[in-house]
Amino acid sequence: MKISKKRIAYRSAVFWALLSLQGMLVACGREPEVEVEEPQTISSESAENSAEESVADATETMSSAADEMEEDAETTPSAADEIEEELDAMQEMFGRECISEQTFEVRISECEQEVYFVPYAPTQENPEFHAQIILDGQVLDTLSTYVPDRLAGEEFSSLDAVSFFDINFDGNTDILLLETYGNTRFAAVYYGDSWISYDGDIRVYFYIQDELSEYLYEQVNPLTCSEIVDFLTGGKENGEFASYQEAYAAVSRVYDLSGEGREYNLIYFDEDDTPELVAGISGYFMSLYTYHEGTVYCLANDWGYGAFGNAGYEYVPRKNSLRNFDADNAGQIMNITYTTINPEHSMEDVVWIQQVFSFSEEDEIDDCTTYVNGEEVAEDEIDDYDVGEYEYIDTILSLQELLDKLGR
Repeated sequence: MKISKKRIAYRSAVFWALLSLQGMLVACGREPEVEVEEPQTISSESAENSAEESVADATETMSSAADEMEEDAETTPSAADEIEEELDAMQEMFGRECISEQTFEVRISECEQEVYFVPYAPTQENPEFHAQIILDGQVLDTLSTYVPDRLAGEEFSSLDAVSFFDINFDGNTDILLLETYGNTRFAAVYYGDSWISYDGDIRVYFYIQDELSEYLYEQVNPLTCSEIVDFLTGGKENGEFASYQEAYAAVSRVYDLSGEGREYNLIYFDEDDTPELVAGISGYFMSLYTYHEGTVYCLANDWGYGAFGNAGYEYVPRKNSLRNFDADNAGQIMNITYTTINPEHSMEDVVWIQQVFSFSEEDEIDDCTTYVNGEEVAEDEIDDYDVGEYEYIDTILSLQELLDKLGR
């Protein structure tokens, strides 16, 4: 069953209106209204007014909702019944424990087909709130349960809102949840990623950003999806930036909220006069971004190095060439990869070189067999892939130093 965004908004409105008329929301001091927005993919938000709002205002809004339902009923007499049927259908598909009013069929960048986002309330068998990404009955990923330390011991009360958009400008759909445990609402941010496994299957993964989630709780008031989107992006969608300075400032501010120790740099990786943004922690991982006509593109997303034989990433300024040495088997095998920025603004492999060494009893190199993309070649044939004097990509600027350099 595919449910339109209009139907998502309407069914949620009906659901909450029915609860309101029963007095449940008045007792809780909440009065949700539904807003559907599209920052990058699709966003469905149950934005709630504050608990201090008067009962008179709540009654007026409920009356207005009831009037709208009555008007709709003149043309579609069974509209409320249809919503209830859809909610029941969700529970038939995913079980009675699923929170049907926050179950959506959505399109995410990590998957070519539409998937279901299915949240589950705690049960005796599974006492933790959790959510799953499901495609054709297969669970692609289960979002790890996140509860702030300060709410340890509190019980799950409600899932108040769900939003899907690219929070960190890496081209992947991320998930923002607003949850209530006890009487306290908090945000839970999950960054999305995907890759193709060796057997050709798509692997989808959403990982919690606990430091960012905690920061949003402390800084954003009221804590709604729309307020969080504005806080993180300044109301800007990727594709609307006026300059690389504005784009890189937005990216780096969000990136810096994900943890301590992050540093930055501006380098001229390819031939044009627009620098690329480097972000990461020196010796551990690196991200690389480029900018073109209002859009920022993530070329490398926290690529790790500094361990397991990976020496790091090198480039030749303005030559559009990235080189990486990665040793295996205690140095017996050396993998060398060259990548470049393609016209679609993503990294593309140029060549994969593998050198297999044999050692003498004195632990000196006795022989070397060289392969290019799996084909054996003479060792000197690989020299042509070097395009100049390579230097390691490093991060050397604090966030403030970067912003000063960007004039922001």
